[in-house]
Amino acid sequence: LQPADLATHLRQEVIDEITRNQPQMVQQAIDDAISESKAYLMKYDTEALFASTSTDPYLKRLIKDIAVWHLLRLASPNVRMEVYRTAYEDALNFFKGVMK
Repeated sequence: LQPADLATHLRQEVIDEITRNQPQMVQQAIDDAISESKAYLMKYDTEALFASTSTDPYLKRLIKDIAVWHLLRLASPNVRMEVYRTAYEDALNFFKGVMK
């Protein structure tokens, strides 16, 4: 995933405001989301799942849900956190089911 891929989940101006125009924070959120997801998928070939050639749209959406949650934790209280928290929890629950 690239930072621009998060545009399906958050508007760029919101991302810029949250990160105060520090693009490395967006990349860190993506990296953290991938690492967190890999922890749940350890019994699978994570190198293949997360390869740059992987095009699984559902996996990408789940990673974006987690990355957005990591970004929103930095946001102001005016953001409806429960919507994003639910998406984050849904993504983790999916991975927990796969892990079992």
